[in-house]
Amino acid sequence: MTALALAASACGTAATGGAGGGSTTGAGGAESTSASGVGGDKATATTGTLATTGATGSTGSGPGTGQPPAQQVYGSAFHNLTFEIDYVPGAEPYTGAVVGFGEVWDVAKTNVERLFLGSNKVVTIPRTLDKMEKLTDVTGADFTVDQILAIAAKHRDQPSSGATVTYYFVWLDGYYRDAGGVNKDVLGVSLGTTGVLAMFKPVIAGTGSGTPGLNVERYVEQATIVHEFGHAAGLVDNGLAEQSPHNDAAHDGHCTNQDCVMYWAIEGTSGAITYVQKSLLSSSTILYGKECLDDAAKASAP
Repeated sequence: MTALALAASACGTAATGGAGGGSTTGAGGAESTSASGVGGDKATATTGTLATTGATGSTGSGPGTGQPPAQQVYGSAFHNLTFEIDYVPGAEPYTGAVVGFGEVWDVAKTNVERLFLGSNKVVTIPRTLDKMEKLTDVTGADFTVDQILAIAAKHRDQPSSGATVTYYFVWLDGYYRDAGGVNKDVLGVSLGTTGVLAMFKPVIAGTGSGTPGLNVERYVEQATIVHEFGHAAGLVDNGLAEQSPHNDAAHDGHCTNQDCVMYWAIEGTSGAITYVQKSLLSSSTILYGKECLDDAAKASAP
């Protein structure tokens, strides 16, 4: 796994026939966000038979079929950007408003809209459970990349098509399993060029255990969405050209700006809480740093 950041993230690249972020080859790797600073330098971990699951980006017949390259998403050919969200019972995304802070899903929507500010996108993100789909046939205590892609292949109803680009998120009531075994620190993963992302609810929920009543876990979840979507959207040399050097060479695919949500290392679960308090519960509603926003602006320019 690649050590990536966000809530103390260890983001990882897992690949077999697939490329997550950075220099992994192929099209099905995983960029993951972890709840503790367990990551290190970039590494490749074999996870199975991604090449046969259809995790091939814009080619093949699997869950990522038709997904445009990140660079193209910023262009005028795509007018609509939509999140499709499914969840397993017991792993529902947090929804609703928090007194004093507003609607939690405003975090994701505000940041996605800011990222595509120059490209006139209509961003559609469901924010209530009745607009999301409950999956009653998904079971298990842990999930591999192949298993996540199999869920997407069965349940993704809105593949990218025409002027609409979509991203499929699934909330799972379990943990991420990579080549090293079950990893109970990973909050979420972005699976290479497929437009498929997974969120691991037990890890997310656990970030609020030390601060009951403060709703920290709700904002850790939102920050994880923003971070993992950043990988899917090509940030930090993962599809978009850098306008200034900010790719952390030691943690490929992550920003050197420590205030950016794409920074690799926020140490431990306590670091995740500190990040949320600093960035989300303050006046800082935009989590992407200037460097990432500059890259997106250039990609959006006519």
